[in-house]
Amino acid sequence: MKPFEKFDWKSFWGNSDGYTNDYAGKAPTDRNILDIEKATGYKLPESYIELIKHQNGGIPVNNVVTTGNLCVHLVGIYGIDKDKECSVCGDCGTEFWLEEWGYPAIGLVIADTISGGHDMIFLDYSECGPEGEPMVTLVDQEDDYSQEILADNFEEFICKIESDRVITDIEEFKQLDTEKQVLALNKLRNMKGSRAMIELLEQVEPSSYSDEVLGMLASAYNNIDQEDLAIQTLDLVRARS
Repeated sequence: MKPFEKFDWKSFWGNSDGYTNDYAGKAPTDRNILDIEKATGYKLPESYIELIKHQNGGIPVNNVVTTGNLCVHLVGIYGIDKDKECSVCGDCGTEFWLEEWGYPAIGLVIADTISGGHDMIFLDYSECGPEGEPMVTLVDQEDDYSQEILADNFEEFICKIESDRVITDIEEFKQLDTEKQVLALNKLRNMKGSRAMIELLEQVEPSSYSDEVLGMLASAYNNIDQEDLAIQTLDLVRARS
């Protein structure tokens, strides 16, 4: 199956200011792609090639990727135009981050964040090898180069990029299924903290929530040293067993 079937590229890329010019390069040829693969020693994933053929790097309209543990604010996605500063082989490309900042040689820097270089996003070939399908991994320079997997592959990573808007309206929240409620709460907690999550969930009787949501609420209470409320919340889960 071709990557990004029916994906809306027109609404994906933003071109609101000149900053985009640091990232967006000329349309790549097949020869350009082969040259980059030869220069870096890594085979580019088909999904990444599909992206750069639509636009060779740039600033996405949406800018947030959320996992269970963190919320990452993107700046731009790297293309392969060597003349662009923010590209895979540009002046601020993979070689720069490895040599000047000490990042581990796990693959190719593919995107940057609002941290100003203190964490970077890689196509991570450490498990699959240079010819395989890389994961997408965040490497945190300030935390001794700790690594957090953002997606199992590049297509999944792109599809996970979303708006930085968070749900704070309880009626809107109640319309979501359990899986989407958990994702919304992860995003709210990571962006605004445990108290914001508690303020949302306390607007209705907690017993109306799923076990998964109650578990997150109990954890949030623990995070603000409200152990009694955490125990009461978990008791609601135990009472259902």
